[in-house]
Amino acid sequence: MNFKILIPVILLIISCSSKKDRGKKYDKILKMATKMPEKKNPLGFLSRADTLQLSAKFSECGEFGGHKEKILIYSNYKKEYFAKFTKDSIDLDCPNDFEEKAIIVQDTIIAINKSKEKLIRNYLNKLYKRTIIGKSIDHSNDYFSAKTNRSGISLFNAEPKKNWNEFRKLQIKLLK
Repeated sequence: MNFKILIPVILLIISCSSKKDRGKKYDKILKMATKMPEKKNPLGFLSRADTLQLSAKFSECGEFGGHKEKILIYSNYKKEYFAKFTKDSIDLDCPNDFEEKAIIVQDTIIAINKSKEKLIRNYLNKLYKRTIIGKSIDHSNDYFSAKTNRSGISLFNAEPKKNWNEFRKLQIKLLK
């Protein structure tokens, strides 16, 4: 009878100690993973085959939308990072089919250096915080997003008031 009780207790002790060991190993791997990308990859989370897309959709036409701007951040085969900024046009008369008639009015590629990497990280941090405290969605919001096609970043923020200008600040500083 005592033997039946002793076996589950031993198994419980063994499983608890192995969970602690796994936790320590996991912490060690996590520390290594957070240090390693900094040396090999300036943006840390962004692999060479990945693209970070920062987007903004402005609501000049109220609930029907407005113009769009994108910043695509990617690397070449030399592991040099670049940002491609595109902006489409908007007919301020806002006809029904203005989105179909939008054309690219700005298409600029810039090299990303250490200070611009920091700007991008700061923007992502601000967008993340803004997404957490998100406002209720309205029909005439400005929309801001950040997403990657491989590493799993997906942030989305709807701004009911035109008071969040971090995308514009980032764009201006990147294009300097």
